[in-house]
Amino acid sequence: MKRFFFILAIFLIVINLNQAYATANQVFKEPIRVGLFYDKSALESYKLNSQSGFILGFKQDGDFNQIIEIDDNDIEIAGVLPGDYVPVKENLNSIQEAWEIVSQLSSKKKDGYLFYNGKWSVWIKGPEGSPGNIEKYVVVTAASLKVILPVSMERPVYFSPANEQKIISLNGRRYRGIIEILPSQDRKITAVNELEIEDYLYGVVPLEMPSNWPQEALKAQAVASRTYALYNLSKWEKLGFDICGSTQDQAYGGFDAENMVSNEAVDETKGQYILYNNKPIMALYHADSGGITEDSKDVFGFDLPYLKPVEDSFDRDSPHSIWNASFSLKDIGEKVGKIDASLGEIEGISVIEKTSSGRIKKIMIQGTSGNKILSGSEIRNVLQLKSTLFDIQGGGANLFVISGSDYEKKISIKDRAIISRRGLFNLSGQDAFLAGLTDIKNVSLVGDGYEFSGRGWGHGIGMSQWGARGMAEQGYNYKQILQHYYKNVEIK
Repeated sequence: MKRFFFILAIFLIVINLNQAYATANQVFKEPIRVGLFYDKSALESYKLNSQSGFILGFKQDGDFNQIIEIDDNDIEIAGVLPGDYVPVKENLNSIQEAWEIVSQLSSKKKDGYLFYNGKWSVWIKGPEGSPGNIEKYVVVTAASLKVILPVSMERPVYFSPANEQKIISLNGRRYRGIIEILPSQDRKITAVNELEIEDYLYGVVPLEMPSNWPQEALKAQAVASRTYALYNLSKWEKLGFDICGSTQDQAYGGFDAENMVSNEAVDETKGQYILYNNKPIMALYHADSGGITEDSKDVFGFDLPYLKPVEDSFDRDSPHSIWNASFSLKDIGEKVGKIDASLGEIEGISVIEKTSSGRIKKIMIQGTSGNKILSGSEIRNVLQLKSTLFDIQGGGANLFVISGSDYEKKISIKDRAIISRRGLFNLSGQDAFLAGLTDIKNVSLVGDGYEFSGRGWGHGIGMSQWGARGMAEQGYNYKQILQHYYKNVEIK
């Protein structure tokens, strides 16, 4: 969640605010389902490995129905369409009868595939199927057999390790629990990891916070991540899972990401959540607040009483406390042009509004063909800035002066010459000092570009991870850390 596509994240969070809150006594009685490959990231095939072999079956109405056990350690699964394979013998009485027909086909150098949909059948490869067909199948290829199963959102196909350790590898990365397959577009299939919530957190905490940080900070992260998951259950229901494994929700690396130290932080806070009025909160967090956290209403438009600005001096050792970024007008034009090419040549940018914490709320992009107002998060996305807590300097070294007719006029002093008692010289470098009747003005000369001077990293809402580290180093425990960043909450 440290760096995600912020516009999409806001859209998804706003939608989720309209969902019913879970109650305090709601716990993860059911496993959590984590989307690994889905939508645009879905693939047509995956490779699975289990050192104990596989149990293959359907999941329907929450029940697992085992179909067959595969002794092979390596299998490949692929999405196929009706027409890719066709039946040669249907409605057989047993798998043994189906095996006999497969053996007969093999003797004729033809590949036979076991097919199960309540009864066993034998299929072979057919002409190519039609993309867009509602029906979809999964073909499972192992050294010892080939199986075809129908797959749907209501009845996903699952693959479970055959032993109790429940470690399974998908495309080279190991996960606890089981892998479920659901249909996606055309021959693509969605891959989901279903596992217990505490096992899920083992793969989240070390990716969201370094495992060599203080234990109390890691425990705060574990409770925040657990609460975030509970609050966002069913967020991705239309795609067939609860929460995604990317930074659009929380980074999740499975079994391969686990660390003994962070696992201990999860274990020591097992079952604990952050509650407001006995309900789990939207436990957002970020890398570095830059000295003050943000108000949720200034980003999402929803006034959440536990997500209010908090002065934060604990993250001062963060490498992201202060940052700078420079852009020419050409740079800005190229980046803004990707979202709106109608503005013409970019002439300047100006801050329209700031939030109560000092972050950019609205900014205007001025072009030769028109102007466009962007939100702070939009300009952060466009320019790939660390945060929206920044000031802007530059822009052609423009200066407002009073003319002889007593009105304010904007002029550019870029490449201008001035006369002094030492003669005529051109303005150059970074700064010039201009004297008026009542004041001396320092003017930044940065060509036609802009300098962004900022603080912090992330959206700034909720817990600062670097702040949590600083608090832990000063002796605060994980509950005190969480109650500093989330106002008037309980941890239980």
